[in-house]
Amino acid sequence: MMKMGQKKTTPRKPIKKHLPKDYLLDGLWSKVVRGLADNKCKVCGESPKLLHAHHWVGRRYHATRWLLENGISVCHNCHQDIHDFPQFKQDVIKKTIGTERIEQLELLARRGDKPDRESVKASLSEKLKLLEEWKIES
Repeated sequence: MMKMGQKKTTPRKPIKKHLPKDYLLDGLWSKVVRGLADNKCKVCGESPKLLHAHHWVGRRYHATRWLLENGISVCHNCHQDIHDFPQFKQDVIKKTIGTERIEQLELLARRGDKPDRESVKASLSEKLKLLEEWKIES
């Protein structure tokens, strides 16, 4: 038994944190989507310090979760507006990818196909590498 004020001498067990298996792919997807935007919000055109990668069709649908056309790079304010104002979201969709393409993405999402995570990882990694090489050359 320890006395009050006495320090514990036995080391603590390390806390094991398990990240979801999709965490790495989400990070890669986000970097590529933001990289394609050339550090500008695709809605208002501003160049903030931090850009967000927004999914048009929710992340819970694995069939479209890591498709680059399912994302857009936006600033914090535009991201909030997309979530808070449905009409604003519809206007941005019409301006960027069009209503026909968003309908196709929604149908693809609801089919329930699950992509091969290894091929998705390889594809996103390759695209990120190409983006980084392009930025170095520019």
